[in-house]
Amino acid sequence: MGSTYRLQLRNQAKPTDPKHQPYRFESVLKVLNNGDEKLKSWKVFVGFRNDEYLVSASNAVLADGTSLPANVGNGTVFAGYPMTDLKTAIETAGDLNQIQVQVKLLGTQFGVKPPNVPLPETIQLANDVHLS
Repeated sequence: MGSTYRLQLRNQAKPTDPKHQPYRFESVLKVLNNGDEKLKSWKVFVGFRNDEYLVSASNAVLADGTSLPANVGNGTVFAGYPMTDLKTAIETAGDLNQIQVQVKLLGTQFGVKPPNVPLPETIQLANDVHLS
């Protein structure tokens, strides 16, 4: 299983506060089943660490049932919705539409000034069978 996180866009937001400056961000989290077993009810932990406030997430919900917008600055677990299961490349002939999901995220993060890039501390599959 694999997952990636890519920051796509970030702009300074109001109010202006040099000590705790908000920045609007757009990013994409990709979850890919490159294994030989179907990944049922996929979940991914994203270790946000910059006081992030998440406004929207496509193709996923917060696994704890919290509705958006929500503070996720200490990390959060996303669960697939509406596509809860990811098939294998074997059973789909590598069809990315069935083995991968892209979660588009929109939110606000604080204090990481350009050119620095605010990336999560960790990203890992959170399904029980894959935790060590």
